[in-house]
Amino acid sequence: MRRSGGFLLLFVCFLCAVFLQGCTSSRPALQRTTLSEIYPGDITKVDRVELLDGTTGRTKWLDDPVEIRLWIGGLNDVVLIPEENQEGSVGGMYVIGFYEGEDRKLWFSPQSIEDVYYETNELFTGQIQLLFEREFSTP
Repeated sequence: MRRSGGFLLLFVCFLCAVFLQGCTSSRPALQRTTLSEIYPGDITKVDRVELLDGTTGRTKWLDDPVEIRLWIGGLNDVVLIPEENQEGSVGGMYVIGFYEGEDRKLWFSPQSIEDVYYETNELFTGQIQLLFEREFSTP
């Protein structure tokens, strides 16, 4: 009896260790970053931008290279600070996709980029909001 009790205890400890390992995040410590650091590649190669208005479901595309370059340039060096709590939230008013040709390279909102949630940054959010207001207020 004693032997099976030791085995049972060892088995329960093993299961607990496996469970705890699965609960720990494999994500490295989150650091301050910028949009250009997050972008997978050279952000200057973005040639199309998809804008999705989350309140209406409407989509618009930007494909003017000068407009894209200027708008991205205004966001490029804004420092983004990850939130301590990465549980996230539901939905978003604005969603943006960066494309190179037909390949979507980055999909983000003012609150999150690549499944990482960031503290509200007035400059970042403001630039996104201005673009959406401009693009979606014209018929």
